[in-house]
Amino acid sequence: MEGWRLRKDGTPFWANVVTTALRDGGGHLKGFGTMVADVSDKKAAHDAVLKSERSFRLLVQGVTDYAIFMLSPDGHVTSWNSGARRIKGYTDGEIIGSHFSRFYTPDDVAAGVPFRGLETARREGRFEAEGWRVRRDGSRFFAHVIIDAIHEDGQVVGFAKVTRDITERRRAAELLEQTQNELFQAQKMEALGKLTGGVAHDFNNVLQVLRGNLELLESRHGRDHWSAERLGNAIDAVNRGAKLASQLLAFGRQQPLAPVVTNPARQLRSLDDLLRRALGESIEIESVVAGGCGIRSSIRISSKT
Repeated sequence: MEGWRLRKDGTPFWANVVTTALRDGGGHLKGFGTMVADVSDKKAAHDAVLKSERSFRLLVQGVTDYAIFMLSPDGHVTSWNSGARRIKGYTDGEIIGSHFSRFYTPDDVAAGVPFRGLETARREGRFEAEGWRVRRDGSRFFAHVIIDAIHEDGQVVGFAKVTRDITERRRAAELLEQTQNELFQAQKMEALGKLTGGVAHDFNNVLQVLRGNLELLESRHGRDHWSAERLGNAIDAVNRGAKLASQLLAFGRQQPLAPVVTNPARQLRSLDDLLRRALGESIEIESVVAGGCGIRSSIRISSKT
């Protein structure tokens, strides 16, 4: 047996005691032989190991942000900490003895992902990855996973698995990427607006020259009905171009547009002469504009031949 013993000076020591019965040739008990060994150092080392193991167990159980648990060499759960209960939703009794592949999505299990992770850890000593995992209630979370192989005498005796829920970090990364894309798009639109503003300004200058010359022609040939009609159409086109240039300038300078009342039917009909001149006499043009608040229009173009 082992136990505490006292020295002459009263100090205790941890002793290993072996007591042997002493008998004579006839089998009669003559006394006892006692051997006492001081194994205080062995006791202290053993107590230190127990204390360290207890402290480690308390530390692991106290971690709630990480799921920390042990696996057998074939992947069955052998221990379960409070972080694992919080993240995955299983109690010790529900999960210990189960294969850890139940935490993976059906598609990953069918693809052999958990088994490849174990084989990688067995072969290389460590496996690290990120992916979707499944809680007890069926909900999914994005996890960062580490599997470390545990060796004893050169043999793999199990695995230590650490899982962290990084769903919020993934969402934050996706939001950051979306924000960066939106910023890039805004910068492109700003550059496009500056380019558009410059082009519209030059275009507006050209239109002013055209307007001046058309007005001069109108003042000289305005009495000719045919010429007056064509010049009027040209001036209307210049006016529409000026409005377009104004809108482009507003876009380029990020200025609010001023809404005005317009008649879509009149604008559509004014395109007839322009299209006829552009397409030639061999093409027939028929414009149909429906009345009412909802304007429906169509232009049918067919060859006269």
